[in-house]
Amino acid sequence: MKASLTPDLSLPTLREIWLLACAAIGYFLAFPNPLAQFPPAALLMPGIIMIFSLENERPRKALALSFFSLMLGSSLCLYWLAIPMHDFAGVPWFIGACFVLLLGVYFGLYGLLFSLILRFLLRPAQTAQQKHPGQADQTVQAYCPDRQARFRQTAWLVIRLAAAALAWGALENLRGFFLTGFPWLSLSTAFVGWPLLAQGGALLGMYAMSALYVFAALLLFAAMLSGSSFLPGSPAPLKSGLAALLIFAVLASYGQSRLTRDWDAEGKPVLVGLVQGNVDQMQKWSLEKRAFTVRRYLDLSALTIEKSLREHGQNPDLLIWPETSMPFPFQLSPELARPVRDFAAAQDIGLLFGAQGRSYGTGGAVAADPQNRAYNRVWLLNGQGQNQGSYDKEHLVPFGEYLPPGLYVPFASEFLQGTGFTPGEPAADLPAGMRYKNFALGLLICYEVIFPELAQTRVKQGANLLVSVSNDAWFGRSSAPLQHLQQAAQRCIEQGRYLARATNTGISAAIDPAGRIRHPSALFTSTGQVERVSLLEETTFYHRHAETISLLLWILPIMALAERLVRRGRF
Repeated sequence: MKASLTPDLSLPTLREIWLLACAAIGYFLAFPNPLAQFPPAALLMPGIIMIFSLENERPRKALALSFFSLMLGSSLCLYWLAIPMHDFAGVPWFIGACFVLLLGVYFGLYGLLFSLILRFLLRPAQTAQQKHPGQADQTVQAYCPDRQARFRQTAWLVIRLAAAALAWGALENLRGFFLTGFPWLSLSTAFVGWPLLAQGGALLGMYAMSALYVFAALLLFAAMLSGSSFLPGSPAPLKSGLAALLIFAVLASYGQSRLTRDWDAEGKPVLVGLVQGNVDQMQKWSLEKRAFTVRRYLDLSALTIEKSLREHGQNPDLLIWPETSMPFPFQLSPELARPVRDFAAAQDIGLLFGAQGRSYGTGGAVAADPQNRAYNRVWLLNGQGQNQGSYDKEHLVPFGEYLPPGLYVPFASEFLQGTGFTPGEPAADLPAGMRYKNFALGLLICYEVIFPELAQTRVKQGANLLVSVSNDAWFGRSSAPLQHLQQAAQRCIEQGRYLARATNTGISAAIDPAGRIRHPSALFTSTGQVERVSLLEETTFYHRHAETISLLLWILPIMALAERLVRRGRF
């Protein structure tokens, strides 16, 4: 038994170490980072996992290398998670790094599953001829003298490559909801940095686009493995490479058609003011600093209105302040709330802002709540300074806004700022108060913007403008704010909507339906900007068929796995 395990437990070769490093570093460079972003580098990850999965005769080493590839690549991309643990909770850097690696382990498990699927779908069955003489799996034959048989063999291989690519998309989809969901670092998000190649999201959405990119990567790496004993039936290198390039050519052609559309002319134009307060996170929740914070946002808003009058000859139709820009329970603090209400009334302007909320009783009064529940809420005041409506964040951040049941982490109270939040109740329609004048506002508070299903729901409810308010001050001058911003841009492509984004410390911007980021603000600056956006009604192909596309991501790989089981005589 001991001897039989030796091949599985052997140390990786220098070539394998080199490939593992290329996959991890490529993943890091594909997403926003402090060096330079090069989205196609993301294709190295699935391609190199394919090499590990097929070249290794026994499975354990293949699965381990695949696991470590995605684990290390994801950990490098998410390095910034250690920053708030160190800067705000006083956790040593080493402990913060261990936490990042622990999350990387979770990502690595999906790399392991992908490797397992690749091995099962693509590796020749060594014992097929012995089990079923004369009926061996087509992929077992390394050479088919019959031209028609060779074509069938290649066709089956391409189908299985496509099924494996779809399985990658399905695994991303699983990660998007399993254990509350964390779809950060979806492979397709990397390409938002190159909008020309990202427009397919309007047809397929985030997860299916990841599958398409992975399919192109597998075709390219199949060209490199052409003629090898562990990938019999692979297409000729030239044909395989051209097929992969054709995918990108089609994406670029479709992308150009969307990038040249005049989105501003397709809906009702409106002006939105985005105010970025840049309030120090260490002082924001101090009782002594609350009045200062209110005054800063009012002063910046006055300057933003002056800028709008100077540049556009009118007030903005709506002013937007960031998530928790007012660091107090708005309905319980009338003295602090009064200047905000007076400002909205004096300027006759709608004002959208984040502040902690409490439960309502009958008639709009604050309910007596023995559980002392709090909500991460966005408020909308009308031009008379009255409550127009509110939205409570539905998808909270585990360990950031609440502690999962049964888990206690001592330093988490620094992130929870002394209290836990309760998730808002999902509604069948947009909150009535979010329909203001011509606006139907689809709110996505901070973390919510990374979930495609939430943006899908907002547009299905009738939103003609997506709004994202956030506070990325926790993560310093890292790549986190830009990674977050690009995911917001992906929601715009998928849903065909403009998005207005206001953050405390940056990056604030308007994003058009092609995912182009307009006038992004600098990090850690106090500023106000006015952006012209259009209120759109038309929906994308993805929006209309999202459920079907999601279902196909799962059905086709399952069918391919079932077919493979039948051919191997498991049924």
